[in-house]
Amino acid sequence: MLCERCNQNNATLYVSEYKDGRSKNTYLCNECAKKQTNISGGIKPTFENFLMGVLEMALDKNTEPPRNKKPQVTETICSNCNMKLSEFRKNGRFGCSNCYQTFEVVLENALKKIQPGNQHEGKVPKNLQPILEAKKETENYKKNLQLKLKLAVKEERYEDAAKLRDKIKELDKEGNSNE
Repeated sequence: MLCERCNQNNATLYVSEYKDGRSKNTYLCNECAKKQTNISGGIKPTFENFLMGVLEMALDKNTEPPRNKKPQVTETICSNCNMKLSEFRKNGRFGCSNCYQTFEVVLENALKKIQPGNQHEGKVPKNLQPILEAKKETENYKKNLQLKLKLAVKEERYEDAAKLRDKIKELDKEGNSNE
C-alpha cells in the first residue's frame, strides 16, 4: 500500500484516530511520518491527551459524574477465618479451607484466564499412557458387565448372572494384584 501523503513510498505506519465519534485511518511512509509532527490535527500526542480521549469515550460528555458520592465497596470476608479478599489478593494465600467456597467466584474467573477449565488435569507421562488407557478400558468393560448382570437378574436369568458375577470378581482380583 502506498503512503497517503506522498503517494510514492510504501506505507509502513498505520495511524488510527478517533475524533467526534468517527474513526480515521492514515497510512504513512517513514519519511512522511518523520515530517508530520502532529498527526492528531493540532493536538500533540501525549499520554495525558490519550488518557483524556479514553475517558471522554467512556463517559457521556453531557453528564457530570457525581462528585460527592463515594462508590460503595463491599469487601468479601471469610466467615471462618475473617480473611478479606483484599488480603488474599495481596499475599496470594488463603487463611483456611473455607476460603475456597467464600472466594469461589474470584477463583473461577482467575482460573478461566489461566487455563481452559476450572479443574486442573495435568499431563500424563508417555510411558504411563498405555497403562492408564488399558485400565480405563478394563473399567469400562467392568461397568458393561455390571449392567448386563443387573439385567440378567431382573430377567431372572440366574445362570448368566452367575457367570457375569464370576467375570467381575476375576477382573477385581486382577486389578488388585496389579496394584
